[in-house]
Amino acid sequence: MAETEADRTTIYEAFSVLNIDKETTDVYLYLMENGPTPIESIDCISALRKIRAIEVLVSQQLVSAGNGGMYSARDAELPFSAKVNTLSHNSQTLQKGLDELSLIGSGGSTKPLNTPDEFYEWEDQLFTRCSRTMTAVTVRFKLVHLRIPTIKARQNSGVSFKVLGTVCDEETMQRALDLQNAGAEVRHITGATDDMLRYILFDSQSVLFAFRDSDDPTKHIGAWMRNEGFVKPLEGSFEKIWKSAQPAEKWMEFDFS
Repeated sequence: MAETEADRTTIYEAFSVLNIDKETTDVYLYLMENGPTPIESIDCISALRKIRAIEVLVSQQLVSAGNGGMYSARDAELPFSAKVNTLSHNSQTLQKGLDELSLIGSGGSTKPLNTPDEFYEWEDQLFTRCSRTMTAVTVRFKLVHLRIPTIKARQNSGVSFKVLGTVCDEETMQRALDLQNAGAEVRHITGATDDMLRYILFDSQSVLFAFRDSDDPTKHIGAWMRNEGFVKPLEGSFEKIWKSAQPAEKWMEFDFS
């Protein structure tokens, strides 16, 4: 997922709570993005400073040294969580930084989204950062309909938006039309029920699961997972349903008058 200057600033702020400066943070992000790397190949800061940066990161358990002099970024959750426990006044900054690292990382990660606010904020982040594909299985399209402004804004960004749902009345017809007009490709599936699993796949890398909030069934809670091995079977399932679903030229002819 694309990282913005604002995102990196958030990460800098979080690492500063761990007394880690920007250059050292840049080394950590470099290792996150590039995987195991020998120190001589780290080219984001000067040779003298990167030695010191590696020492700091290793001491903070953020980087590990492997065979052959290869350095790897470790999961930041442990040192960050420990700091959250001891510096509660900085917990919000640290959590934001941890969230940013989860979004831009490449390894496995999970995040529970226990309130509608948490869910919709994270969903918006995922839609904004998606760089290639977004595929969604919904019931009545509401899960994705909420993100229409983002879909419209990204019409010319090269991202493919595919949405499955049931066009079963005037309301769902309008939502499907809104999504289609915003730039998504929408197909109709029959027999969708409220207990059906709702999910959105992003860039073949992560999945956002959505469930109705028991306290307010009009809203969603859920969980996010980045794990390509877990996502691939869901992609395969989506494509099978997609091939048999009815395209826009079919469902647009439905009459609910």
